[in-house]
Amino acid sequence: MLRLRTHTDHPISKRGETMGLFGEQLCRCDLEARIKTYGALADVFGGTAEEAAAGVVSLGGAGSWCSLAFYDENAIQAACAEAERAARDPGEAARFCDERQAIIGAERFDPFVHRVSPCEAMYVTDRPEDLVRRLSALYEKSGYVVRHLVSCESHIAVELDYMRFLLERVRTGDSGASDQAADFFLTHLSGWSILFAVAFGDAASHPISRCAAITLDRFLSCEEHVIRSSVPANCIQCRLAGSS
Repeated sequence: MLRLRTHTDHPISKRGETMGLFGEQLCRCDLEARIKTYGALADVFGGTAEEAAAGVVSLGGAGSWCSLAFYDENAIQAACAEAERAARDPGEAARFCDERQAIIGAERFDPFVHRVSPCEAMYVTDRPEDLVRRLSALYEKSGYVVRHLVSCESHIAVELDYMRFLLERVRTGDSGASDQAADFFLTHLSGWSILFAVAFGDAASHPISRCAAITLDRFLSCEEHVIRSSVPANCIQCRLAGSS
């Protein structure tokens, strides 16, 4: 049985016990796979039924390069296979979107109706409007256009898609995009998004929802390790960013 962890036994909470094991490892991250995974997860959590279904199909093997050993890879792959079968059925994709809306809302989040907030601003500050304004200014300055109809600019789908946008700029040789991606992840996605993944998974029953939750959990934990702990000289992201 696939079980999402609570925040108290999440691997990130055990950083002090385990970080020494990773310091000398080569970074096995794959830039193209990371771009694909960020975009697919964004579509699953914020896209239409058709976009979400395509996103689920794209998640096969997501995070398989991750060197963290806290996850049951067989259970994850079984959950993703079940979700992919469901995603190929338009009726199941629509049912997933109904469940997603019941859990996190769609273009609007109502704490009296929906169960889990999908927005960073609801987790990290008592002045959410200020954070949303800062994010809007950041997106505009960088040339990013929000492509999902969601409740705010700090929505999990938007922040995941912004990481896709930044890593695509790394791929083109933008010398500053790698640092921007790391800074955005650590400032905005790190921490709250894993709590969101666990809470979403606990509230979900549809196979697509369960796959999305566990994949987001594992992928973000891997990204945390990549961004904080990879040996820079061995990381493809850093090599590409420095090759322009």
